[in-house]
Amino acid sequence: MTASPKNTKQNIPQTEPEFIQEDRNEINFADSIQQNFGFILFVFFLGIVYIYNMHYTAKAYKEVQVLQQQTKELRWEYTGKQVEAEKLSRPSTIAKILSNRNINIKAPSETPKRITAE
Repeated sequence: MTASPKNTKQNIPQTEPEFIQEDRNEINFADSIQQNFGFILFVFFLGIVYIYNMHYTAKAYKEVQVLQQQTKELRWEYTGKQVEAEKLSRPSTIAKILSNRNINIKAPSETPKRITAE
């Protein structure tokens, strides 16, 4: 009897899978770096631009926060000065100030008259 070809080890290929063969080949990193130097340089440049952009954005954000705080403080100061000016412009307040300074100016007792031109 003859042996069937399926049972013999001679019909099985003796080669290894491709991923094992690739691992056994020497990988020359210097050649890989040299071949991809342009890409590596480009990625490095993009990294530097990204870092710069982040620092610039953080700095601008801090400046905006400071300016918003200053604007808020100036708005409060303006409102306070406006209220103070309104208080000082009242006729009763003006009369008190003039009497304290010994200035003899009295409020008019008559209402002003209109002059009309014909």
